[in-house]
Amino acid sequence: MRAVLHDPEGPFWLRVVPLAGLVLPAILFGLGFHLYAWGLGFVLLCLTGVVPRLRPRPVDVELGVGKIELKNAGALSQTLSAKAVTGASTARTAEGVALSLQRRGRQVPTTLVFQTEDEVARVREALGIGHAGFGEMSWPLMPGAATTLAPAMRLIGAIFTALSMMLYFVGTLGDNGTLGSVLATLCLILAIPAGFLGFFTALDRGSSQHVALGPQGVRLQGFQRSHVPYQAVEGARVKDGLFELGVSGDRSLKARYRTTAFAGPALGREDEALLFAQLRAAVERAGGAGPRKREALTRIDTLRRGDEPVRDWLARIDVTASMLAQTGYRGGAIEKEDLWLTLADPDAEAYLRAAAGRVLLRVEQEPQARVRVETIVAAVRDEGMQKRMRVAIFPELDVAGSELESLEGAETSAQRRMSMGR
Repeated sequence: MRAVLHDPEGPFWLRVVPLAGLVLPAILFGLGFHLYAWGLGFVLLCLTGVVPRLRPRPVDVELGVGKIELKNAGALSQTLSAKAVTGASTARTAEGVALSLQRRGRQVPTTLVFQTEDEVARVREALGIGHAGFGEMSWPLMPGAATTLAPAMRLIGAIFTALSMMLYFVGTLGDNGTLGSVLATLCLILAIPAGFLGFFTALDRGSSQHVALGPQGVRLQGFQRSHVPYQAVEGARVKDGLFELGVSGDRSLKARYRTTAFAGPALGREDEALLFAQLRAAVERAGGAGPRKREALTRIDTLRRGDEPVRDWLARIDVTASMLAQTGYRGGAIEKEDLWLTLADPDAEAYLRAAAGRVLLRVEQEPQARVRVETIVAAVRDEGMQKRMRVAIFPELDVAGSELESLEGAETSAQRRMSMGR
């Protein structure tokens, strides 16, 4: 599949690639060139993280087990795992269908723009994302010092350090060695405080102004913290350096706004358009508009566990699978499409999803069925629940239900210890 990738921050390795060059200063130090070793090392440290905002670019999207791989995008090629995603939302744009993903450790969502809804649905399944998305999406309206002052100061420090080494080297070759040394020292005096200021301000990654789209409404941190239900949102705009969120009752909430930054995750014009598209889509979904979620039409609810003991529940699921294998799906109590629909639905009850997967592995004849089931289970973010689903679904892991019982017992004991600790 092809998509357009919006990822202004880029992968982690790109921001720390100058550190790989520190082997050269070490070699220079070993050879006795202490001044040049120190200077080159300081330049490389200053350049770490000073990466300009990356422009959107086309990318090939390959689906994996609990992950997607973004290829043929140069520096933006990367792997995105389901467990790294903390929020997701979709919206229609002029270019296609945008899937925005909030990732752990990132300040601006990563967005993939596809041409069709079907492509987005396949990526959502690989990453374990439900029809309506999940979690919270957050955009900084004002870039923090880590993306403005910090990279600017570190770049200044790198430039003056490099200039100092050049002047010192030129001075040793010419007749004006004293002048070269004086100028080199002056550049070094300017470089050191700038570089260290850049190091310390890089810790300030937060933004005092941001807007977040959650399950229930918009959270705006501006001149004051505010939470607005989607039903009360009447629009948003940018005017005179302010982000204005219109609220029912002829009111508006405001926050300072700026799209430019020297490097890192400040909002560009493309990100701004995606923010407004996602906000508009969230408001429309809250009002009942947008594509409807597909629901199971047959009696998939009969596979629920309820209060049954594990062994009894698994035995009943196996009996149901045997009956379906004999009679076929069509005309039966449960159809194949509903089993796949339930298994792939992150919003469905975990044990119901496990039951659907267990039945599918016993009755589905397609050779790729097991691979697809494994892919869906790998996208479950809760590791404890993922383990229990694996044991319940895959027959080689289930020894008469004993493994599942032990996992449940361990979790219950852990919950009791936590409650006693409180």
